[in-house]
Amino acid sequence: MTLSNLERAANVIRKSVAVDSEGGPMQGVRLVEALKRQIRKRAQARRLTAAAGCALLVVGALVAVRQHQPRDLTYQVGTSKELGVVGNYVSAPTGKSLNLHFSEGSQVVLEPRTRVRVTGTTSHGAVMILEDGRARADIVHRNSADWRIFAGPYVVGVTGTSFDVGYDVKTQTFELKMYSGMVKVSGPGLGSPVEVRGTQRFVLSANATESAQEPNSASVHSEPEPNIDSTHSPKVDASAAAAVLGGPNKSSGNNLVASHVGSVSGAATANTSGAESWTRLGARGQHHRIVELAEQQGLESATTTASRPDLFALGNAARFAGKSGLAVKVYRAVRERFSNSEEANGAAFFLGRLSESSDPAQAMGWYERYVAEAPTGAWVADALGRHLVLLNGTKGPASAQGAARDYLERFPNGPYAGFARKILGP
Repeated sequence: MTLSNLERAANVIRKSVAVDSEGGPMQGVRLVEALKRQIRKRAQARRLTAAAGCALLVVGALVAVRQHQPRDLTYQVGTSKELGVVGNYVSAPTGKSLNLHFSEGSQVVLEPRTRVRVTGTTSHGAVMILEDGRARADIVHRNSADWRIFAGPYVVGVTGTSFDVGYDVKTQTFELKMYSGMVKVSGPGLGSPVEVRGTQRFVLSANATESAQEPNSASVHSEPEPNIDSTHSPKVDASAAAAVLGGPNKSSGNNLVASHVGSVSGAATANTSGAESWTRLGARGQHHRIVELAEQQGLESATTTASRPDLFALGNAARFAGKSGLAVKVYRAVRERFSNSEEANGAAFFLGRLSESSDPAQAMGWYERYVAEAPTGAWVADALGRHLVLLNGTKGPASAQGAARDYLERFPNGPYAGFARKILGP
């Protein structure tokens, strides 16, 4: 027994036994009981101390796990200290670039007047939609990195690299210029994802000069609107190919551009005026020329006599030329004259786009009609996403939760998935 133990025993004896009393038969018993009580108290204290220690270890372990648990990336816009909001548009002002800083070190620099939207983030990366303009992306390479940038109808899959990416809505041209690393590009006209690496340059255009085809073969037309759902890309002719170009020292003569050859059946016949097919002009991006020819012929005659592909091309041309009234009239004519066709389905989608700002309820109706008529169509993910945005804006998040769940069930990685999750909350 150590000295401290002897001292504690002596204290117990002094407290429990009267030292000035005479010894008696019970004095020994009291001493033994007092010692037992002291032993029990000390054993209980040891158990409590051990239990407390175990609890602290468990709490510490939980805290350590939470601290090391991967968190979704966050981002800041420009010099602002506030975190950017997933789902919001970000636009660079005229004459000035704008930086997006991500929490793991990646950076995306928007050129002036470029507009993007960060639609979702995970611990591995982010999903962004580049609606119009050009951006420089420097993505930190990590083993688990997974970024996707939607630019028009094309998707850039990124694990870590440096590149410029741009999309021009007016010409529907996608351009990618690599600086280092490797990305994969997928979308209409590409049978499988195309790897672009090193310092290569990659250009795709829906309005490029068409591939050589006989006048009465399957019609050639431009993709009328950026399709941000690569899962349901329009079918394309095997002759549609993409050109992967060399670096900046390559001759400009090698800058081939992929044309976009559609799957619409039927002859691409010339319109009744005998002029060149509007479908072919649309494939070259000559939208104002199409409208001019239609006006020369007479809009009433054009909408009642033009072939199915040409009439649809006129609707697209009017929309791109900013003549929304004419576009609505032509798209309605497409639906009346060529019901149950791919063009009629597409017209429903674009009638929805044209009516969003003036009549959201009507726009939602067109989107619903498009999805019902073309459940696997090229713009289903976009139609459902736009419908979700309008429903949330007009009736509030509570009314949009069902649509958000439906969207995530069909397109868990779609461009509007981040917006849908935001509506559903944590």
